[in-house]
Amino acid sequence: MANAPLRTPLLCARAVVAVTGSIGALWAAQFVLELRMRRLVGDVRVVMTASAAKIITPVAMRAMSGFDVLTDTLDVDAPFPVSHIQITDGAGVLIVMPATANILGKAANAIADEAVSSVILAAECPVVFVPNMHQRMWRNPLVQRNVARLRHAGHHVIEPIEGRSISTATYSVGGMPPFDAIVDAVRAALPRRPRRRSARHARQHQRRPR
Repeated sequence: MANAPLRTPLLCARAVVAVTGSIGALWAAQFVLELRMRRLVGDVRVVMTASAAKIITPVAMRAMSGFDVLTDTLDVDAPFPVSHIQITDGAGVLIVMPATANILGKAANAIADEAVSSVILAAECPVVFVPNMHQRMWRNPLVQRNVARLRHAGHHVIEPIEGRSISTATYSVGGMPPFDAIVDAVRAALPRRPRRRSARHARQHQRRPR
């Protein structure tokens, strides 16, 4: 009898991916698709800024996620009646990728002037930021101050990695880690579930003399 394939532990029932206006939005689309293909979450919802929608269309993101996408355009096709509040209802995690200097600054200072920043401010689940920017921006003291504020508030900010910048064709620190590294960071940010005791362990516990 052939061995059954190993099941990858589920991250959570629902994840929300917030996509901002950086070339890294293309990698975010791939990330959403990988979450679905590897069945790491029950379902994936996507929220996008207007600038992100210029890099990859909401139609494409809907194909990747399987659900309607929340954008800054309010219309009858919005996923929920009060979308920026309800999209994270029941979500295990909100993943902001690419996390630009702009969205880090907004989140750190409680600014909610478009869909993504509003969703971040309203989220009650863990929020994981995946920065993506040139190292000159990442190492700017003001950006680092915002990162420190976010971490102090309980959010999770993944350290960027070194890689070749698409805009300058030079190596710099500011790239997004590979898929598995991001998943590991997300898993670490999730609340630990209590371990289930086996029925045998429970029976032994009940038999102990008092």
